[in-house]
Amino acid sequence: MSYYNKLPTSGVAGKHNTGQIYMDGKGRTKVWAYAAAAATKNTLYIMDYGLYGVENLAMAAAATDVNVMVAEKTLSTGEFGWFVVQGEFDVITASDAIATVGLAWKIHTDGTALCTDAAASETAINEFAVGTQVEATGTTHTMYLMGLHNTVTWS
Repeated sequence: MSYYNKLPTSGVAGKHNTGQIYMDGKGRTKVWAYAAAAATKNTLYIMDYGLYGVENLAMAAAATDVNVMVAEKTLSTGEFGWFVVQGEFDVITASDAIATVGLAWKIHTDGTALCTDAAASETAINEFAVGTQVEATGTTHTMYLMGLHNTVTWS
């Protein structure tokens, strides 16, 4: 179910319905969502449903099943924008390096994203993405997000 966007706060906000799904030319599936809190580009968020339909929540330690999404651009609180839910995209993570393509990414108990080749990931459960490039340094990694059908649980 999608709700009509009643708060056009920027350029194209009134042209989409919150919860609207869109596949771009690179095969990425996106959802039009309300920024209930400021959203930073390439940052992982929990997909939630609130007063204005689909909205973002900050990642945090939790004990519930959630869908995750990544902000396509930086948004201020109260703005609307696209969030990537499936497909290849750069994501800011807690891990510093990826040694092998194809390793799974999981949510750690503290709410951060870690690659399975990181020692701390032994306490992580449920993959939400797969790494698609070897990257020696940095905390922004290219990965394939699994999509809306894949809920993530951590405790």
